[in-house]
Amino acid sequence: MRNESIISAIGRDVLAPLLSVWAEAAIDWLRTNSDVHAVALWRDGALAETALQKLAPDLTPRLGHAWIGRRQAAIAAIADADDHENLENFLIRMRHAPARWDEAASDLGLASHGADNPPLTGTVLARFRHWLTQPDRAHFLRQHTAEMRRRLLAHLDRQAPPQAPLLLLDVGYAATVQRCLKRIHALAERPRPLHGLYLLTSPGATWAEPGPGLVRAVLAQYGQPPALATALLRHRDVLECLLGTDRGELSHYDDLGQPFSSASPLAPDQHRQSAEIQQAALAMLGPSHTLAQAGAALMRFLLKPSLAEASLVGTWQHADSTALEGLRRLDDGPPDGDRSQTLWPAAARLRTESRSR
Repeated sequence: MRNESIISAIGRDVLAPLLSVWAEAAIDWLRTNSDVHAVALWRDGALAETALQKLAPDLTPRLGHAWIGRRQAAIAAIADADDHENLENFLIRMRHAPARWDEAASDLGLASHGADNPPLTGTVLARFRHWLTQPDRAHFLRQHTAEMRRRLLAHLDRQAPPQAPLLLLDVGYAATVQRCLKRIHALAERPRPLHGLYLLTSPGATWAEPGPGLVRAVLAQYGQPPALATALLRHRDVLECLLGTDRGELSHYDDLGQPFSSASPLAPDQHRQSAEIQQAALAMLGPSHTLAQAGAALMRFLLKPSLAEASLVGTWQHADSTALEGLRRLDDGPPDGDRSQTLWPAAARLRTESRSR
């Protein structure tokens, strides 16, 4: 099968049902709640905004997008050096592995403490916490995180009225950004309902429930139904590649809240192929797609891809410096490896089998 046919088929049969049910759920939310504004979180929520504009152009005045990364949101959610819960969220929970001392210090705008650079576990984490409480550092950290909050909120305010309830559109998982945004608004004394509408959420997303705003998922909520949720969470990197943009990761906000991103490390061919799949999907959007169809199509693609599908998308690379520390090819690694070894086991198996023929 030619690449053009594979691209068209993936867009039509896999991505179009997924985008359709996600967009239809958002449309229903917005029509039911006339004061809510939808904000797609870039990078992974960008395509949802485009689908919404296509299916419900009358809602365009209530649609926006915001470039909010986990790293920046988690820093902005830290009140001060004594905010252990949010410090540990940033330094440990949201990462594939705990941050190292120098990395953590740098991310928080602080100078390194010396040549030793241990991971922040056990007594090292306790020492790092104490190191942060020294008066000069504590004062700087409080100012640094407050400034991050100000710039992030200035960016968000460009996308929707500052007091309007928001519906955040993102792939999902643990709803880290939603939880951080609730905390950020509370610290800034700017309460507003912050809802999240995701493709899927893990059980850990219940952490985002406190405060005004609901946590909802279209395909799998809090790890249910188990088979679908397990497959989607295991293959989240493949899903992110299908939904991604040609932009790199968020680097910083300027004084006015304008976001700046790094150059994408991904190959031009990958950007071209993913854009063509997305365009094919957008051409096939519609209310005829069902949740059952979307879930079944995605499960088939992730667990039993054709050789042609795996040979195309499996060569793509996934980039996420916070979660998995760098570029990784989707079909690399042992077919029976866990996520730290292999991002797409079924594609890795097909690659291994094709090599042995």
